[in-house]
Amino acid sequence: MISLRLRLLCIIPAFFAFSVAACARCVNEVLGEATSSTTGWKAVTFLRTCGAMSSYTAGLTIIPANEKLPSDIANVLAFGDTTAPGTDGRILKSIHATWVAKDTLLVTYDARAQVGLQVTVFRGVHVRYSLESETSKQR
Repeated sequence: MISLRLRLLCIIPAFFAFSVAACARCVNEVLGEATSSTTGWKAVTFLRTCGAMSSYTAGLTIIPANEKLPSDIANVLAFGDTTAPGTDGRILKSIHATWVAKDTLLVTYDARAQVGLQVTVFRGVHVRYSLESETSKQR
């Protein structure tokens, strides 16, 4: 029979390792910014990762123009790359935002992305989406 001491020696390190992994600090890397000249908002596209064991996701957040991107998750669009290895992050880096009107943002991204969040109106800003296919990029 395994002693209580031996069990604790095995369980405590496993719990500690899980706790550290679960509390990994997430980092957002800015890909681009588009600032509206009339609304005071800016759209920030970024890559997000939460440690060595997690995969990257792409996001779009709308924040006040005078603020920096927080380490929070995206508030308008978030997606991952579900394609086979070898895309070198092209799907994630395909996200692009442009103000097309005073209160309208056009967001383009790769049609192969797996979308987890897609908001169409955020604090008075209308968000339109355009999907790019591999064939449309080659033209």
